[in-house]
Amino acid sequence: DAIAAVAFDGTYVWTANSTASSVSKVNNGTVVGTYALPTNAQPQALAFDGTNLWTANGGTASVSKINVSTGAVIGTYAVGTAPKGLVFDGSSLWVANYYSNTLSKVNISTGAVIATTTLPAGSGPAALAFDGWYVWSVNRLGGSVSKVSVGSGLVANTYPLLAGSEPCAIAFDQPGTTRDAIEIEFERGDKKYQLIDTAGVRRKGRVFEAIEKFSVIKTL
Repeated sequence: DAIAAVAFDGTYVWTANSTASSVSKVNNGTVVGTYALPTNAQPQALAFDGTNLWTANGGTASVSKINVSTGAVIGTYAVGTAPKGLVFDGSSLWVANYYSNTLSKVNISTGAVIATTTLPAGSGPAALAFDGWYVWSVNRLGGSVSKVSVGSGLVANTYPLLAGSEPCAIAFDQPGTTRDAIEIEFERGDKKYQLIDTAGVRRKGRVFEAIEKFSVIKTL
């Protein structure tokens, strides 16, 4: 199955299984449970809010809240079209809606969308990060990143990247925060190439967190 994302809940590592529309709970490299999501959910991203796990369901324009103890789906809630990114800002969940060109701010208690941020035309938000003050959106179609105020939901600024770029991930500058491999295919001359950017691999004695151990396993 295609693993689209990984997250850590403080005890277990979770994977988003896109093709199977499920999530798996992993303990020290062993799958201890796999739980079904709504039909055709096709989860693209995961986030943990301190209590529950959330999935961005690219196939059903929704997010699901999951009980990390039982794996049961607590609720599934509508957001924008083709959600691809999630981030928790300490109080609310943010969702990157790829084809809707928006970010949804979601109340984690009710699942209701409490604010919608419209990004510049043609952005195609694909991933999110939170820096403690702002939510950052990497805009794959627009070749840019947008800085969004957590309080007002307004776009503070949008910064263009290299011409022709299609950014598809964003990270913080703290070591060990890269989790998922990013694959990019391109052609040069008459040959096809595939570049894969993976999580960094440190010496075994320096790896302590379970989620980093799982990222290394995926890399190898």
